[in-house]
Amino acid sequence: MGSNGRKQQAAADHYTLLGLSDLREAATPEQIRKAYLISALKYHPDKHTSLILAEPTEAARQAKKEKIDTKFKRIVAAYEVLSDPGQKRRYDSRDDTDDEIPTECAPGYFFQVFGPVFERFARWSANKPVPGLGKEGTPMETVDKFYEFWFKFKISRDFTDKYHYERDKDCAKKQEYLKILKLVKNVYKKDPRRLRREEEEEAKKLRENMEKQMRKEAKASAAARAAARAAEEERRRKEEKEKRAAEAALEQKKVKE
Repeated sequence: MGSNGRKQQAAADHYTLLGLSDLREAATPEQIRKAYLISALKYHPDKHTSLILAEPTEAARQAKKEKIDTKFKRIVAAYEVLSDPGQKRRYDSRDDTDDEIPTECAPGYFFQVFGPVFERFARWSANKPVPGLGKEGTPMETVDKFYEFWFKFKISRDFTDKYHYERDKDCAKKQEYLKILKLVKNVYKKDPRRLRREEEEEAKKLRENMEKQMRKEAKASAAARAAARAAEEERRRKEEKEKRAAEAALEQKKVKE
């Protein structure tokens, strides 16, 4: 697109007309209302009568008036769209999303790389509020809720103004959902908090298994020692019994003699 085309597109853009190009879909209803009041007051035709009269010819004055009127009408139209939630959603859906979704990150940069991506896609969530990725110290309960939300992500993006046929709208919505799902699966797999928990759980499981084995071995050892003591006691009782029997036999022999 040439420079003239870009200028025309910006001139017709609702957010640019209201001075909200830096916020765009993130603009709140109150911010939109205030921006409209400022722009409407600034560009109201009654404010520019002197500029019209300053033109040298009637044709120039008429052209200037039409230009000023058109600008004001565009501002009013922009406010009518952006102040209505349904129309705003459809208008926002016309914006192309950034397809540059990272799949890898350098060690230690997980949150810096993937956090903004989720913030970008949060605008298309049908459910509010939308949880963010968080940070290293975010409680695991919150982390689990984050993934639960995003794995069940419901898209509010409306492709009505972008595609004519329903099948194209449905296809675009499905592609958008699959794009988000792919992102969530990849981030879930790489999340250092989740990996750390898995390592901790694996280590805990290993400790528990080792302790269980140690208890089993200790129990078996105790049983073996008990069996040995019982066998020793039985041997002693048998020896004592045999000794007494021998002594009794010897006494009987002496008596007979």
